[in-house]
Amino acid sequence: MERLKQLLKFTFALVVLLAFVQTAQARDISIYMNGNIVESSIPPYNENGVTMVPMRTIFEELGVTVKWNESNKNIEAVKEYKIVRFSPGSTTAYINNVKRELDAPPVIIDGITMVPLRFIGESFGVEVLWLADTNSVYVDTNFTIVEKNEYPELSFQDALEIVLSNSTEYKDKKYSLERTEEVRERLGWTLPGMRAAGPGYGQADLQRNQATQALFSADASVKMAELELEITIDQLENRLLTLYLDIIQKESEYDILNQRIINAKRNLSIAKIQKEHGVQSTNDIKKLSNTLEQEKQRKKIIEKEIDSEYIKLNKMLNSDDERYTLKFDVEWKPLQDFDISRHIRQTINTDPYMLMQKDRIELSEYGVILYVYNAGQEPLRAKEIDVQRAKLDLQRSQANYNQTILTRYNQLIQLENQYQLLSLNLENAREQLVILETQYQLGLIIEAQLHEMQLGINELVNEKQNIIINYIKLYKLIDKPFLAPEYMQ
Repeated sequence: MERLKQLLKFTFALVVLLAFVQTAQARDISIYMNGNIVESSIPPYNENGVTMVPMRTIFEELGVTVKWNESNKNIEAVKEYKIVRFSPGSTTAYINNVKRELDAPPVIIDGITMVPLRFIGESFGVEVLWLADTNSVYVDTNFTIVEKNEYPELSFQDALEIVLSNSTEYKDKKYSLERTEEVRERLGWTLPGMRAAGPGYGQADLQRNQATQALFSADASVKMAELELEITIDQLENRLLTLYLDIIQKESEYDILNQRIINAKRNLSIAKIQKEHGVQSTNDIKKLSNTLEQEKQRKKIIEKEIDSEYIKLNKMLNSDDERYTLKFDVEWKPLQDFDISRHIRQTINTDPYMLMQKDRIELSEYGVILYVYNAGQEPLRAKEIDVQRAKLDLQRSQANYNQTILTRYNQLIQLENQYQLLSLNLENAREQLVILETQYQLGLIIEAQLHEMQLGINELVNEKQNIIINYIKLYKLIDKPFLAPEYMQ
């Protein structure tokens, strides 16, 4: 946001800048390539708002081979796989046979072909800028757009299927459920054959009641194993979801850092040219150099963080060191007419950890109901206290559950408010960009300021995506609180 505030100040300096630009236009225009001045027999000039530059002088510095075709009066410029064709006097050019319209027709002056400055950048992927404050043309051959590597696509659902098929944790819970079901079934066969042999108290009756209680305990074990399997599936899904979102978030941050580095390089190169004209100081150059180095260091950190996240992902997928194009829709879907109180009432009765606590209460109550006197057991009062403590634990967990979900919901509302504020800031920034584009066409600002503003807009878009990602993560913990059961502590 600080960058955007600085850009807005340009509006208040337009009159001063216009006067400066008009003075600058009276001077000869210089050409700088990668910070070094380039000499030309015919200097660049401005005509109707278009900066015309000597084609051969710049193309040869770029390593481009230039040929003149006398038969059709065409000029052909070739470098590696790129072929550019155009004709003096025509505003139509072809780049690898793709038609492009020029800002102005190329012209020949004393045998030197002059072409629009913007055409140089479009032809061979270099950055070209018109610096009005120093009356200079800036060409950067080190300017590169970092292209993303192409990796195989991996949808979230496909990844989840792979995770569940390979997870030892998931398989262990399935085996545990199968085992408890087997034990429960066997107890169901043996219990009907047992008969009470005593008068209602003593060892004989204890044996019968213990067998009954073992059956109840086996029922509870089956329920618990089912719940644990359900929790494991949801935890694996949420763990995978978190990895997906973290990687998407970090890769977006990596893209922004690349843009910042390009912007920092541009600003530093321009500042060095401006320093030669007395516009920038040595201290300004030092600050810009430090900014560039800081961005490079941040990029290295993010690269390592992305590597770390992919290590975790590949471990879940049981694969080697692979990279993927992760397919997941990061969309803004705010809650509509969401009643948090009703949600709490509904989910608290189906929460796996709450159900487990209720099962423990039920087992404790069976211990009281099936109590046998004169059989060497703990006192009945001790078992009654066990029931009371189990109920107290449930009450405490339910109160914590309510507070935990309300806290998460309030955090969700805060994210919604932040998103709305960012949306307004983004809308204002885009409107300001339109104004700056008009000012640029009038020669009131330099192109670098447009790049600066566009970077600020891209950063706002990235901040909005970060909010969406945090919103998705948090909503998941409201929808299924047991994924982070803080209320059980």
